[in-house]
Amino acid sequence: MMKLIYATISTTLFTTVTFTSAAYADESCSASANSLHASYQATQTLNTENTTRNIQVDLWRQGNVVMHSYPNGTGDIWHKLPKNQMRMDKYFDQAKRLIEYEAADLTTLGKSKTWDSVNYLINKNFLTQLTKENETGSGCQITTKYSGEVNGTTYHIEWNPSLDLLVSMKASNKRLIESWNLAQLDIQKSEVEAAINQRFKYMTTDFADIGDNEADPFLIKMINLGYIDHAPQAVYDANGNNIAQPAHSHEHGHSH
Repeated sequence: MMKLIYATISTTLFTTVTFTSAAYADESCSASANSLHASYQATQTLNTENTTRNIQVDLWRQGNVVMHSYPNGTGDIWHKLPKNQMRMDKYFDQAKRLIEYEAADLTTLGKSKTWDSVNYLINKNFLTQLTKENETGSGCQITTKYSGEVNGTTYHIEWNPSLDLLVSMKASNKRLIESWNLAQLDIQKSEVEAAINQRFKYMTTDFADIGDNEADPFLIKMINLGYIDHAPQAVYDANGNNIAQPAHSHEHGHSH
């Protein structure tokens, strides 16, 4: 089945979503799409095990930077790079620490993602495989409904084309039922900027340097808890260069 974000309901419908910013005109939709905070509630039920997971994910967009935050005070900040690549910062609020993963690190760890999956939570092209049912609302609050079956999974998706935003999604097959619902939307640019920039002030460690800092109590704890992948062992190219751990090394605070 299509894999949506890292994790996987409220019955909140889009018509009841509270827009916490002032009323806005249609021409501001594009600007709002690039700077917003959307809070999602999701459930994933495994039919085979009769178990259900409830998850909350907050999506923060600020141009070419997207942050996913979780209730436990951790999150990922994705940076769009040229040539369809991304780098990622994993942050920990309680410790005020941030781990930087370069694009090559993410590839090595098998954690590379597409910009669509990060920015929209689904691949927008996936919508073309579904049947467009109807459209409701107007302006920035328009909602388009899609449905269909792809590879044995039935999908019902509500999408806001003005904000390029997932409103709701239900995917079901013999194995599981997964639901996502937009619970709150905020298009105040200042709040989004503040939330992202706050994390850039944290003490930063390059993922490639973790092996040089394993006496750090925070890193030891996070590795043991599984929040941080252990730095990969040396991988050498034909010229004998270590391509798994770049030569640069630093700990610093971001200056964004």
